[in-house]
This record gives sequence, structure tokens and C-alpha cells, in this order.
Amino acid sequence: MAVSFRQDTNKPKVIPYFPTKSYGKEGDIIISKISGRGVFLCIKASGVWYSQTSMQPLQKINTSYIKNLSSDKMTIKNLQNSKINTDKFIISENGDIKYRTANQILSDLGLEGINSFDIDYKTAYCSLQQYSNKETCESNGGVWYYSENDSHDSISSTPENQLLTVSQSVGNVDAEPTLLYDGSTLNIKYNSDYDDNWQTSAQTNLLKLSYNSTDSLQIAVAANGASTISTNDNDGAAGHLTLDANGDLTLDSHSGNFIAKKAGTEFSVANSAYAGMILGYRMIGEDNTHESYTMTTSYAVPDADMTVRFIAPPSGCVEVMVQIHANASSSNRIVYFGLSDNATYNSIGDSYEQMHRMPDETDDEVCQHYWTITGLTAGSTYNYWFGARASLANAFLNWGGTAVNRYADFIMKVTALPAATSDFAEYD
Repeated sequence: MAVSFRQDTNKPKVIPYFPTKSYGKEGDIIISKISGRGVFLCIKASGVWYSQTSMQPLQKINTSYIKNLSSDKMTIKNLQNSKINTDKFIISENGDIKYRTANQILSDLGLEGINSFDIDYKTAYCSLQQYSNKETCESNGGVWYYSENDSHDSISSTPENQLLTVSQSVGNVDAEPTLLYDGSTLNIKYNSDYDDNWQTSAQTNLLKLSYNSTDSLQIAVAANGASTISTNDNDGAAGHLTLDANGDLTLDSHSGNFIAKKAGTEFSVANSAYAGMILGYRMIGEDNTHESYTMTTSYAVPDADMTVRFIAPPSGCVEVMVQIHANASSSNRIVYFGLSDNATYNSIGDSYEQMHRMPDETDDEVCQHYWTITGLTAGSTYNYWFGARASLANAFLNWGGTAVNRYADFIMKVTALPAATSDFAEYD
């Protein structure tokens, strides 16, 4: 028996757009065929149009191919790891899913030139400081390095270590200079011909930067952070060490001691390399007309500018020197010099008020007088003024002058002395 089909004259209407809310009536079925978007079946219920997602042609049903798939949100479950050596990597670019090759990924990461993409670890270290990529490193004057060696597990790469940052390696790299770490010594080689055999387990706690297999600079760290920087010239004495700072070079000893040695032997008084440093200096007379002062029989400061200010050294011992011209004018005028702690004479002690000269006639003399002062508090600031008197009237002090054959400049100078050490630096 032949089968016949009845064709309903009320078939759905096809329109080229989505129906509006006011379009049609309850229960209507509309087909929206929209160019560039697809075909949609729309049904009006309770005054609202509902639509299914875009429909596919029958010939594509049960196939895995969908052209121009678009979704505001897509979730993929059970994404599996590939078991083959693929050369494609999926990325998202402005919402579009695309792929990049291995070489393109290396270029994106600033790692072009890697010979292999057998990724076990990632490398990232710069000769200047810690940077996240090659471009930033080089734009700041650094050199971006790679390493063949991936055994850097005990080398810290935290932000505190800005001078040398080391992490793990990517693939196999042939780059110069090369960084190697054997578990006890970190070596930065000058070139790829470097002899690795010199690395021995005895050289622990040692950072060694080497020019070749024999010439090197070493930084050794011992217990309590005691550190030594040394050079090795193998068979000569040309392993010089130069500190060239593009700015200030600061020496800061928290103990206050600076020690100078020759071949391991200290050749200054113990802990007194500071000794000999000029701590304060005052000069009057280089560019001034000559000055004169008439001494009295009482101590006084000839000029308020005759003072020197200084900070006491670690030893607490200093030497104070004064230079001035003395004119006796009349015979047998004894001249006395003293130290004051105020511009209005105030003696720092009887020990520092001393007879300087006793001329038997009207002798003139450029006087240089010295005081040794001990027991000062290291790091404290002191100010001393020069004081003078004569045994009788008609005795004068002179200094300076810009005319020919005038007087010597007034000079007051303080020099650091070594710490008291038996047989070498003794005070009283």
C-alpha cells in the first residue's frame, strides 16, 4: 500500500532576522535564517520568543567538524596529555584559539637559539641583576645567558640575590660564558675551552670567576660569614685586584678596626691601620694680610678662628700640632702654649699647658708644638682652640701675609694615633 504524506498549509514562516516581541502570536513557530550566523528555530510562548542554537546541515550531523564555532564561554573536560613529540602549542589570542610552533614559543620567551626543546626546566639569569626576559635585561645593559647545566638546585634565586641570579636550564645550550655548578663551587667560565677538571670537592663554599683553568678570582665564605676575596695567578704575581666604583667606595668596619697586611702579616700596630689619618685641619694666612697678637701673662686665644674640630678615632688617641711664628722682641720672654675647649680660653687640663721656648735674646722662631691626647671617646666630636701666654710683656705671635717675606701660616692639625700596644704604641 502506498504511503502518502499530508502537507500542512500552515507551515512555519522563514524570515531573515530574529522576531521582535510584538511579532506573531502565542504558539507561533518561526524559522530565522540569518546571513553569517546560521538557521534558528524560534517559538513564542507566554509572550516571549525562544530559540534553539544554530542548527547544522544534515550531512554534518554525527561528524566532529564544526566550522566557525563561537562561544562566550567554553569548558573542556578530561583534556588529555599528548603522548607524542608534537610541535604545536595551543594559545588564546584576543579570545581566538590558535597554535604556535616550538620555535615561535622560544622566540616569544626571548629564548631563540636553543638547540633542543626538550623542556625539563626553565633558564633565566642575567649578568646585571634579576630580569624576567632577555629584552629587559639587554635594554638595561645586562648580558642574557643560558646554561647547559641544570644542577643549580642549591643556588638561591630569590630577590635578595640581585647580583647573580640562577635558576634551572632549558634544553641544551652552547653559549659563552657558561655557568657550571658542581654542588660545591659555582664557576663562570671565560670560554667553552675551559678545563672542567679543576673543580674539586675540596673547594666548598667558594665562588670562582675564572679567566682560564689557572687564573681566577675567588670569593670564599667561612663560618659566621667571614669572607675572603682573593686572586690567583698560578705562576706569577700579576693577579692584581682593582676596585673601580662609578661613585663612592665606602669602607665600613663595625668594630672600628681596619687591618693592613703583607702576605698575611699585619705590618702596622694591631688594629691601627686607621692611625696616621688626618682627622682635622685649620690653616689661616694663605690669602690674608699678616696678623699679629701681643701676648699677656695670662692664657688667651689669639684668634677665635684658631680652632680645629674632629671625631675621635677608634684608638681614642690623637696628636694635636700647632704652627705659628713667635717674636720675643725683648730678651728672656718665656712663651707658653695651651689647649682650650672654648673660644674664650678654658683649659682642657694642666697637662696640656706647656712651655714652648725660652729665648735668651730677642730671637724669632717658627714654632711647631705637639700635644698627645689619650682617653677620648671613639666616635665623639671634639673642638680645641689654641691658647698662648708669655712670662713678661713685649712678646708677640705673627702669622700669614700675602706680601713677600711675611710669616708662616697658622696651622692646627689633628692626627689619629694607633691603639695602645705594648712595645709598639705606649702612652705613659
